[in-house]
Amino acid sequence: TVSLVVIAYALMFLPRALVSVRAGLAQIPVGLEEVSRSLGESASTTFFRVTLRMTAPAAASAAALVFVAVSTELTATLLLAPTGTRTLAMQFWAKSGELDYAAAAPYALIMIIAAVPVTYLLFTQSRKAAGV
Repeated sequence: TVSLVVIAYALMFLPRALVSVRAGLAQIPVGLEEVSRSLGESASTTFFRVTLRMTAPAAASAAALVFVAVSTELTATLLLAPTGTRTLAMQFWAKSGELDYAAAAPYALIMIIAAVPVTYLLFTQSRKAAGV
């Protein structure tokens, strides 16, 4: 069923997302949270105002990486997808497996076009982080 595919995707791609978010959390200076708490803010307010805002770029990059991986995922989809399910990766694989590259090209182009905004997001974040 579709829910089984979604659960499989979550299990496969959650570690990839957590690595990025964990790296973002590790870069937050502990002093910022301590200052917020010393100014009388509650733990939940500190979380939303400091921690969540500081980890937002890492969460965005994690979402971008997972999006690209999910859009090109083939193995789990082939094994678990219900009959009749067609994804971009499945269609591209089917057409290129038949050596019909002209028919496979539109699916590849759609996957590339879908990845461009995400790639641009990651590029701008990395330049911003590098101070360029």
